[in-house]
Amino acid sequence: MTTRGKRTGAGSAAPFAIKYDLAYSANTTVRILRGTTEFNVISRDVQESGGTKTVQWNLKDASGKTAPRGSYTVEVTAKNTGRTTETKTAYVFIY
Repeated sequence: MTTRGKRTGAGSAAPFAIKYDLAYSANTTVRILRGTTEFNVISRDVQESGGTKTVQWNLKDASGKTAPRGSYTVEVTAKNTGRTTETKTAYVFIY
């Protein structure tokens, strides 16, 4: 599994695309972290087939407040029965 992150400007109206590749079918969870604290959960335990996937982050926290400038970690976890759980991260900088 691979993930990709990038920079985005503060106050951006468009959602931020989070792309990741799955080598096999898995249940995935996509979380946004600020430091070590969970900032938002984009999707939780979603069954997906292998291939390239994209989810959107609206640049807001779980309560709907706009994310302040700073560094965020995108964490994608894939779980598959009979296979090891795999977690990958990418970094997003809001400036």
